[in-house]
Amino acid sequence: FLYADGCLIYNQNHYYLNLEIALKDEQHLLHFAKFIEYEGNKIYYRTKKPRVIAINGNQLPETYACSLSINVTDIKDSLINYGIIPKKTYNWQQPVLNKQLFPNFLRGLIDGDGCVSLVNSSTKKTLNPSIYIVSKPELSKYIISELVNAGYNGTHSIFKIKGKGY
Repeated sequence: FLYADGCLIYNQNHYYLNLEIALKDEQHLLHFAKFIEYEGNKIYYRTKKPRVIAINGNQLPETYACSLSINVTDIKDSLINYGIIPKKTYNWQQPVLNKQLFPNFLRGLIDGDGCVSLVNSSTKKTLNPSIYIVSKPELSKYIISELVNAGYNGTHSIFKIKGKGY
């Protein structure tokens, strides 16, 4: 899920991994911090609107995302190798993955930037599983190529969603 929800930031001679997820998934962020033995204590919360909501009698700003920023200068080359690069929204770099890791990569990508659903087939009256991922066309082509190389022979398509991506 780092590829989907993480980015590399360069600031004052240091590289930081910034990981931002929906507030409803805050536990994922806490588990990740524990897994990497993160010793910091700051998780940042971003507000949706400058309004305050009451929770258990406390006035708190309404939030919709939480993030963690970790100094990763010592492992930045590994992250870049996996495609986690600065400004990856606008730049794309194919990740260098061991073939055995591709299913885990795809699972994390779907979790962060996609979904799996069942779609009615117009011809067979059956439900077909479908994967949707909002991404750059290059990433979509890479995923299709890896799936075909792994033996997938079903249909696939890449299409633009108005104002959203591919």
